[in-house]
Amino acid sequence: MAKLSKPSCGKQSAPTYSQGDFLRVELFSGTAAVALSLWIRVQHCDDKRAIVYGIIDDEPSQFLGNALRCGSKLAVSYRQIRECRAPL
Repeated sequence: MAKLSKPSCGKQSAPTYSQGDFLRVELFSGTAAVALSLWIRVQHCDDKRAIVYGIIDDEPSQFLGNALRCGSKLAVSYRQIRECRAPL
């Protein structure tokens, strides 16, 4: 399990993720009392805006309905990332 790391460049910098990395992210719903955790596979990052673009790599909970499925594209903020794993 790889830890999230932040490069130290004087200022607090956002981490950089590589294409193919797997990230566990948390999504919050206004109707659900708990956050949904799911895995995405990174396609690319926007370090300036602290956003990762990826593809959902597991089957999300049913409370999201058909909006998000395995294979769907998703953009998430770095703040929503809870874990990072490099591809095998």
